[in-house]
Amino acid sequence: GCLRTFAVVPGAFKPPHKGYLETIRDIGVEWDKLYMIIGTGGTKTKTVGGEKIKIPKRTIHGEGISSDVSKTLFRKYFEDAGIGNYSLIDIKEGEQHFYVDKNGNEKSMTATPLTKVLDIIKGGEAGQTYVLLTIDEEAGRFKYILESQKDKIPEGVQVVVKEIVKQPEEDLGQVLHGTELRAAIESG
Repeated sequence: GCLRTFAVVPGAFKPPHKGYLETIRDIGVEWDKLYMIIGTGGTKTKTVGGEKIKIPKRTIHGEGISSDVSKTLFRKYFEDAGIGNYSLIDIKEGEQHFYVDKNGNEKSMTATPLTKVLDIIKGGEAGQTYVLLTIDEEAGRFKYILESQKDKIPEGVQVVVKEIVKQPEEDLGQVLHGTELRAAIESG
């Protein structure tokens, strides 16, 4: 059959944790295919010996968390949960996203999970629905960007932004957020 509904989940996923799995399970939408868009996690600037260097923002024991680690964890989570039809799409360090601005000029920018989402949606066909899952504090920004790009979305393709409200970990009885998971791994 024809794939009609796609769940699209962009993020850094450094590392992915069970909170994402819970979210995907509880999406409230029957989807035909799941796209997990794995970002680089970003960098921050640190001065070492008078020289500014870029280092990963999200680390465990000072080491950046690779997309390969994120993909391995997602595969394991999905296998254990019986989740089948999915694609894990990672963004390479330095990868560029190309677009045409409102004046018709070709431009490029550093690729992000959201630019990958837009690329996926732009490849959609009439009658398809893309459900974009995002944490509540990102939803407004995503909606704004999608609205600014609406002329690039194929006619008849529906995009729904579904906000995920972060639950405090004490409500769930387990570590479910990346910051806490990284800290728990570092402390043993």
